[in-house]
Amino acid sequence: MRVNILTASPARLVIATSIPAILGQLAVGLYSFFDLFFVGRMVGVEALTAVSTASPFIMLNNAVAVLGGCGAASIVSRALGSGDEQEANDVFKNMLALVIGLTAVLIIFVECCAEWLIGFSGADGSIAESGTMYLRLIFGGSFFINISQSMNMVIRSTGEMGKAMLITSIGAILNILLDPVLIYSLPWNGVLSAALATLISQFVQFIITLCFVYHSEPFHVRIKGNGISKVSLHVIAKICFIGLSGMLMQLLMFFRALYLYRSVSMCGADIDLAVMGASQRVMDLVFVIVWGISQAVTPLVGINLGAGKYDRVNSFLKWFCIYSTSACILTEFVVCVFSKHILSLFIDDSGICIYGEPLLRIMYAGYFTYGMVLILITYLQIGGMPVKALVYTALWQIGLLIPCTLLLPFLVKSSNIMWICIPVSDVLAAVIFCPAVRELFIKPGQL
Repeated sequence: MRVNILTASPARLVIATSIPAILGQLAVGLYSFFDLFFVGRMVGVEALTAVSTASPFIMLNNAVAVLGGCGAASIVSRALGSGDEQEANDVFKNMLALVIGLTAVLIIFVECCAEWLIGFSGADGSIAESGTMYLRLIFGGSFFINISQSMNMVIRSTGEMGKAMLITSIGAILNILLDPVLIYSLPWNGVLSAALATLISQFVQFIITLCFVYHSEPFHVRIKGNGISKVSLHVIAKICFIGLSGMLMQLLMFFRALYLYRSVSMCGADIDLAVMGASQRVMDLVFVIVWGISQAVTPLVGINLGAGKYDRVNSFLKWFCIYSTSACILTEFVVCVFSKHILSLFIDDSGICIYGEPLLRIMYAGYFTYGMVLILITYLQIGGMPVKALVYTALWQIGLLIPCTLLLPFLVKSSNIMWICIPVSDVLAAVIFCPAVRELFIKPGQL
């Protein structure tokens, strides 16, 4: 695999790695997508709103997985590029220890504060009660979710995109099958049934991932002997240093979603929360397409960076930028054309769908910029430049959104101003990032 990445045609490799990476990330996105789909269609709008208000907090799980997974993936890909399999092995084991420790702390925090967290998002009454139950049950299985996700990121960093995709697809398909069965057959709250379906699916995915890693090269993970018991604070610190920007992206996506939910709840009614919940879930799903492309960058760019082949790095980055931007433009077109039909997947009320149709279109108006922005941030993570990645991530996710929501209401009089602020901040971020992207293509490895 390493020799192929260092010598084969960049155009062919981009296609070969991007497709399974996208499919694998789509499989991850389908977990939450179908939870909301089946809850909205089989239980009702109130249950849909409850799951929607809990969804941003699940990004805290993603943040822990990304901290360990992205940090380790960056180091592992460069280590494999330089031929150092021992370093790749050590980093992987310490990544597991890091994720396990942080997940334990996160579970305690969320289980104790779930009711307060849901209330902070703007929900109340029976919606808050259902959202709290959903959140607590989901976080009860955080160990399986976080460990399997972080391990999958490292598997992708070795170039094994197809196997990583297959593992996540098995879990997603199982979740799709279990959701309607459990919601229909179990006598309790349908929201809890959806959470239980997700937990079972993630547990199965965890077992399959563990079996794959146990028998794979270059990771000889053993629970006993010289396995993960050998923890190095130096290695963990290095993983955290590199993965911090990826974790921050997840946390800022969490704060961005929470900020939007709270803003909408203060300016509108439950119907606005329902539309925002469905719109955000669509965003979560389509975002994994461009996120999957960015994950394919990791083995190709990382291994070639480790080998010092900067011309190939430049070629890969250009191809990835073209692919990711094209995917974003196509996605935005589909969402805008079929916005009413997309909302009807979640909301079984034609009046709410008609009300939310223009809002969904407004929300996606700046989505065409995501590919370029994400490629830049991903490259900075892979190249071991986390401080720059942190700055760009913070600016993109929330650094421009909050000023827009504070200033635009004075300049534009519209009942949809909170929705308008989303594409405005996205486009502003892309404009600010353009010089850095141009420099990236001119001097790969020196940004």
